[in-house]
Amino acid sequence: MESGSPSINLIAVGILFGAVQVLFLIAVICLRKEYRKHRYFALFLIALLISQAEAFLNRSGLMASTLFFLNVATPFVFLFGPLFYLYTRSLLRSPLSFKRSMIHYIPFLAYFGYSFFFFLQPEAYKYNAFVESFHPHLPLIPVESPFSADPWNLQGIVVVELLALHMLVYGMVTLRNLLRLKKKQKKIDLSWLLFGNVSLVAGSLILLLSQGGVINGNQIFQTLIPNFSADLFPTIATYAISIYLLKNGFPSEIRLRKYYKSGVSKELRNSQLDKVISVIEENKLYASPNFSLKLLSESTGLSTHHISEVLNEGLGLTFFELTNKYRIEEAKKRLATSHDYIKMEQLAYDLGYKSKSTFFTAFKKATQVTPLKFQQNSAA
Repeated sequence: MESGSPSINLIAVGILFGAVQVLFLIAVICLRKEYRKHRYFALFLIALLISQAEAFLNRSGLMASTLFFLNVATPFVFLFGPLFYLYTRSLLRSPLSFKRSMIHYIPFLAYFGYSFFFFLQPEAYKYNAFVESFHPHLPLIPVESPFSADPWNLQGIVVVELLALHMLVYGMVTLRNLLRLKKKQKKIDLSWLLFGNVSLVAGSLILLLSQGGVINGNQIFQTLIPNFSADLFPTIATYAISIYLLKNGFPSEIRLRKYYKSGVSKELRNSQLDKVISVIEENKLYASPNFSLKLLSESTGLSTHHISEVLNEGLGLTFFELTNKYRIEEAKKRLATSHDYIKMEQLAYDLGYKSKSTFFTAFKKATQVTPLKFQQNSAA
């Protein structure tokens, strides 16, 4: 098959370097345990990589030698929106169940299955399709197709528009949800997710406009955006993502106020918090090994749910974190003021811990030193 010489031009080189960068980002996420929560983003990057691989082969002319890969990337564009949507939900601690998340993959699976009408065509048919799109000056090869590559004419009518609108809808819906959340929780840092979804919206518009609204081979409007922009977008997005992550790093856990939708007024919540703190401190409930949320509920007359809410909203602490804070502060006070030997097992029991090891672990986590070392430092 005559295909001409491969052309490693600037566009192809740019796409190739972008693909290498994506491989590096995927490796970082997969190899570092603290980045495992970004697994949906890794899947998004894999879809991006597949798109860049096909774009590189097309733009360099190497596709003529790898015709089995022609049009493989197209269905994966249906994953861009869903994967970033699911990634956003996972970081905001509202992931969907497996069954519900699978609904978002239906367009990808449907179009991937439909694409087998093309994948199973003879190699000469695929070669002609490649030549018509990228090397129209080359002669075509006579070939007889055993069946239609596009029986429902989806590829010829609206495939680019469907892909672009699919991305745009996901990007806009997710962006709207993020902006609403930002309005309700002003202190929350959503810059990474906002950046990603704005990029998704921009990519969908580039994909839509770069083709000039081609429907069934007819261009319905002119555009100043060059048609190769659709091939370049995954690479541009990769560079933008890399620059952002080099500057800011991956976000740590995004902590939402657990009860930000609660109907409890701020004044009532503050009065309830004062009551809870007063009961705990006056009776030193935290020092009891039987101290529990239920016991605190009985002592204050507030429900366990309300106690959890006022602690989370007022102090940014869970019941367990507050209990531990009181116990560690009491331990530090005793260790700092006592000049006599303190038996750590007894101190742990006096503070409500049921074992020495639990006390040691909690104390070191809070102070970065052991109780004995803390006492020695205090005496020095």
